[in-house]
Amino acid sequence: MELTGDSWHREQRRRSQDSIRVLNPTQQDYILLWDQEKFIVPSQEKDMGWGKGMRVMQRYLAEKYVREMKDKLILQKQDQKLAEIKEKLEKSGAADVSFNANMQLTSVQGVRSDVPEIIEKYYEMLWLGIEEEFGMDDMSQIQDNNTVQTTSERQVMDKFANKKYTKPEEVVANAPIVEKEVPVLEPLPLAVRRSGRPRKV
Repeated sequence: MELTGDSWHREQRRRSQDSIRVLNPTQQDYILLWDQEKFIVPSQEKDMGWGKGMRVMQRYLAEKYVREMKDKLILQKQDQKLAEIKEKLEKSGAADVSFNANMQLTSVQGVRSDVPEIIEKYYEMLWLGIEEEFGMDDMSQIQDNNTVQTTSERQVMDKFANKKYTKPEEVVANAPIVEKEVPVLEPLPLAVRRSGRPRKV
């Protein structure tokens, strides 16, 4: 249930500072711009300290990144599909290829950016989860139960908003068993064993 009023604004300010892990599935670094500042999400083969293709950033930045990367990936699929449709129309001798190709593209469900199922598919790929929640002590102050309307994409984002990031466990198969070496004590000289401590004279 979403909040509204002052409680909603307080909660949004708190949540905007959560640390979120995101993924870049492409072969190129993605540069996210916010208030004239650049944030790089490395390509899938580059590690900048968070893992290959990953970055941890504040929630408000992560939300902007996921929206932009989702749109970029869908646009790439649209361009590929449009090229395929044009090629088929040209081979069939159709007139006004560009117009007819774009008309056909609007009916292709898999490349539309307004379908919740498609949006969710990309969010699941790009949004890996929460690394750290900010200011959870303030949650006790929020008691407003009013709700507000949301768009399809906002509803999808809310579905992933509380997802925690779980680091994959590294399992080493057939790892060698290392046994501790027990030190061997040399026996005491015979004279010491018979007499014990030296006696005072």
